Amino acid sequence: MRAIGDTPADAVPSALSELHCNEQPAQQSVFRPMLDTLIPIIKQAGELSRAYFSNELENDVDFKTPVDLVTTADREVEQYLKDALAEAFPDIRFDGEESGEGAGSTEHGVFIVDPIDGTTNFFHRYPFYSVSLAYRKDDITECGLVYCPPTDELFYAERGGGAFRNGRPIRVSQNARLQDALMVTGFSCVRFNVKPDTMAIFDRMVYLVRDIHRDGSAALDLCYVACGIYDLFWELNLNAWDVAAGVLICDEAGGRVSDFGNSDQFEKNRQLVASNGAIHDIFLQETTGLC
Repeated sequence: MRAIGDTPADAVPSALSELHCNEQPAQQSVFRPMLDTLIPIIKQAGELSRAYFSNELENDVDFKTPVDLVTTADREVEQYLKDALAEAFPDIRFDGEESGEGAGSTEHGVFIVDPIDGTTNFFHRYPFYSVSLAYRKDDITECGLVYCPPTDELFYAERGGGAFRNGRPIRVSQNARLQDALMVTGFSCVRFNVKPDTMAIFDRMVYLVRDIHRDGSAALDLCYVACGIYDLFWELNLNAWDVAAGVLICDEAGGRVSDFGNSDQFEKNRQLVASNGAIHDIFLQETTGLC
């Protein structure tokens, strides 16, 4: 697992982002004004989360399930986002991890929000969590933003407009050798509900690749594939709020996303594989029949 606290906030991501950077300017789209409005909103949400993370604000915890906790920060950050988005875009529905699907039509689209992706990390003061925000219309994700408050990294993308980290274009890695691959995955605590297929995949791949990390924020894992830090990310049993923004960012950075059957039904099937594209097929071959 990456020890974020042991390195300068921007050092590793910045160096690798520049290494895999596409300096060509992105084309403007009809959703660029929306993206420009969403950027300060998500950064302000991150500032609010920092106040809870640093104990400036009291952060109580409840358990939705024995393994799924929710904090005051989750609820308050989501409420801030709900209010700010309603003010800026009153016709767009809000779906949040904590509050569920909003009332009303999706005629004008829907915001899909995870106020703190990586709540367990957040609760234990491990500085690896993110705020995730996506705009989706007619089942197509048009804008996606993921903000990591501890490192002040803002990843964002609009469909057809490229992917960016703190204003600089990003691209996936070019590594095509499985034995050189740095991968990342996620799974719940073994005591509760980790699935046998999750461990079977891990047990298979750990002998074939350079290393496998488990960081605890799917949204950030996807972004770190997008900027070339990781070569591949896989996880099972994720929800739309975990991946909607990150998948678009990865896709716009030149990545490839599928389920384990190589279809685009990864949300429906709750199986996600996101990679640089070069090692995607061989990963699917090596894991055939494991889930």
